[in-house]
Amino acid sequence: MQTLLQAYIDRWEIECNHRDEKSLIGVAQGQVWNPLAVTRLPQFQVAIYSLLLLASILAYGFQRTAVYLPLPLWRRKSIRPSTLDLLNLLRDQIFARGMQDQPSSSIDDFAILLPADANASKPPLGSQTLCTVAA
Repeated sequence: MQTLLQAYIDRWEIECNHRDEKSLIGVAQGQVWNPLAVTRLPQFQVAIYSLLLLASILAYGFQRTAVYLPLPLWRRKSIRPSTLDLLNLLRDQIFARGMQDQPSSSIDDFAILLPADANASKPPLGSQTLCTVAA
């Protein structure tokens, strides 16, 4: 009975893995034209999915920690992170890294800007200008 129950649990994890790969990662949904890419893209996507899982285990362990984004109210008792949690954390980290070099702007920054005269920076359209642009 123990072996049967363990086989069922293992099978359920495999089914969840396939569902996540197809619905969240997009395995077998690639739009590629090269016949070689048709066979390589799903392999690449599964490899990236595996690397994402491995990186999360190495960085944060098997348990859900405070570094992940907050859960919805109906899912507060989740012990381990889901694939969607990992993707959201990855997106959050990529977005935060992109914003480090740039000062964050707010709506107040746009209120300070004076309206620019859009026509002032454009050269007049004439035969000389059109020939220069075409060349």
